[in-house]
Amino acid sequence: MIVQRVTQTGHPAGSARLRNGAGRGGSLGQGSGVARSFAPAGRSAAENGGRDVPLRPLVASVCRALLAAVLPLVLCVACTTSSPTAGSSAVVAIHELNLLSMPVAVNLDGKDGADGIAIKVFAANQDEPKAVPIRKGHLEILAYDGKVDTAPAAKPFHTWRFSAAELAGYKFTTALGTGYNLVLSWAPQQLTQARVVVVARYLPPHGPPVVSAPNSIAGIVR
Repeated sequence: MIVQRVTQTGHPAGSARLRNGAGRGGSLGQGSGVARSFAPAGRSAAENGGRDVPLRPLVASVCRALLAAVLPLVLCVACTTSSPTAGSSAVVAIHELNLLSMPVAVNLDGKDGADGIAIKVFAANQDEPKAVPIRKGHLEILAYDGKVDTAPAAKPFHTWRFSAAELAGYKFTTALGTGYNLVLSWAPQQLTQARVVVVARYLPPHGPPVVSAPNSIAGIVR
């Protein structure tokens, strides 16, 4: 059996070394005890023997300073990136038109041959990430009887014209923004060639018109 030697004070012999300082560095100090080296962080440096730093007040001060500096920037970014047209009736300029169409003309009256088109039109503003609604001016859809290369100089064989108020009945909203779904018939006129070229044209209240790229659609001559 191993019997631990006890000093006259009733403590193990090794405990004297803790009381009188641990090693050459004296990191614990005379009479400091182990508990003193783990003093609460909120105490001052003098109370902790000049070793501890009050971290909690320091961290709280840094967090408050960062919040005060970052919050105005976040609010500013939120204001500058919000769309002026979202949830409002603001009028924005139209800089571009995008026209999507079915690849073939459609039959709307049940007779042989094609007599119409099904298209979607999106109006774009250069400062907006999504398509915007048309709130002023007019939108025209021009149909040319012929090939794509004849569309710029040719006279359209049929034209559909819509005011901004009339377009509201054709409006829809997707992830791309606001668009207009149009199913249009050119009856009683008839195609003379097996192709129709369609162009969208926006006429603003002031300024030059905005024209989309032409879309070539296969048609069936009656």
